[in-house]
Amino acid sequence: GQYTLRAPRIYYDVPNERALAVEAVFWTYDEKVGMPLYVRAKALRQEGENQFSARGATLSNSAFFEPTFSVGSSEITVTHVPGKRGRQDATLVRADDVTFRFGSFPFFYWPRFAGDVESAPLRAIALENSSNTGLALRTAWDPFALLGVPAPEGIHARLLADGYFERGAAL
Repeated sequence: GQYTLRAPRIYYDVPNERALAVEAVFWTYDEKVGMPLYVRAKALRQEGENQFSARGATLSNSAFFEPTFSVGSSEITVTHVPGKRGRQDATLVRADDVTFRFGSFPFFYWPRFAGDVESAPLRAIALENSSNTGLALRTAWDPFALLGVPAPEGIHARLLADGYFERGAAL
């Protein structure tokens, strides 16, 4: 199938074709981006055939319980949109209280994200160590996705926000 779901307890509402999974792990694969998508949640609901919502969720592309990089959200909805007329499938995400985490350390907060997984604001993250600059956490962001607006045609921009452990922040 398109999804894998595991949980110690699952309750299914047969007449309404809905489900509730407690302490759940949801897994799917986004063909457009070419990566797996894992959602761990205190409560995960199947709202429809191609839509799931979760509370107290952590989103990552790693099956590890404590992934190196993850995105936490108080509430998240993931919708799979089948491709039509030769278009690829899409995975749409709507999330509230978005917190980017490096291990268990939160390093960035955003109140809301809505859009295709491909349009996520964080484009790159790296942990680097150099004899010149020391240990650094380097990130690249899409400023248009951060603002929730489409990029003007022909304009590409990246916001570089880095944290150097020995000398401080850089923008």
